[in-house]
Amino acid sequence: SSMKRLKKHGATVIKIHGSPLSRKGEPDLIGCHDGHAFALEAKKSDDDHPSLAQVYKLLEWKRAGARVGLVRNADDAEAIVLRGEPIGHSELLRIQNEALEASGASPKLCFE
Repeated sequence: SSMKRLKKHGATVIKIHGSPLSRKGEPDLIGCHDGHAFALEAKKSDDDHPSLAQVYKLLEWKRAGARVGLVRNADDAEAIVLRGEPIGHSELLRIQNEALEASGASPKLCFE
C-alpha cells in the first residue's frame, strides 16, 4: 500500500477515515517526510475522481506549503512525497476550473 511504502522511506503517515463526524473533503493520507508535509487523495482507478471538496482541501494544504496530489498507487505516492512531483495536478485543476466556470467565476490556475 502507499502508506506502507512511504513508511519504509521514513515518513510519518496518518490515514484519515471518512465518517459522518469528519470534515468533508479531508485528504486520505497526511504526513511528513524529511521536513515536507504532504496530503494525498487516494483513488482506486482512473475512473474514480476527487470531489470538489477534496480538491479544495488539497488546495488548502498546497497553499500552506505541503506536497499534494492524487495517488492511484504506491508509485504515485512516492513521486509526490519523496520527489515533489505534481502527480494529479492537471486533474485537480480541471475539476476546480469546471466548478468555477459553472458558478460564473473566473478559473484560477492554482495547481500549476
